Amino acid sequence: MDMVTLSFKSSILHLMDENVLLAIVTVLLFVLTPAILFFAAYQIRISMLGYTSNEESKWLNVDDAIKDGVVFCIHGEGGTSMSNGEMDGSVFELVEKKDQEADVRAKTLVTRLSQVKNRYDRGSWQNLVLLMSPPQMPTRSNKSHVL
Repeated sequence: MDMVTLSFKSSILHLMDENVLLAIVTVLLFVLTPAILFFAAYQIRISMLGYTSNEESKWLNVDDAIKDGVVFCIHGEGGTSMSNGEMDGSVFELVEKKDQEADVRAKTLVTRLSQVKNRYDRGSWQNLVLLMSPPQMPTRSNKSHVL
């Protein structure tokens, strides 16, 4: 019996011609794999930043407000500690441009997003650990009392 040598491309085309379902699944695999990899990389990135997907859009809104010059750190009675440009334990508030002169509270204009601390950000590694093994909620014992 004579052996026929087929190239890889020819053998794949022959296999696909013989089995249409295999062809459909293969095309689907090649189409969906990049989308799934992109989505997984995106989710890992935002979890490392300490966000959820809807919080990312909220932080983008905060960044836009900072660029507009309407985000202020409001100083409380005890004052606000500022270390390395970060405002720790502070209250942040939007004060519209038209209301800024009338607002007499002690306040500091926030100029960078890095000045606002995300309270849920525990660092990249701890965020991933929390994502992979979330803490368990304590359960109550549901013991019935017989009367």
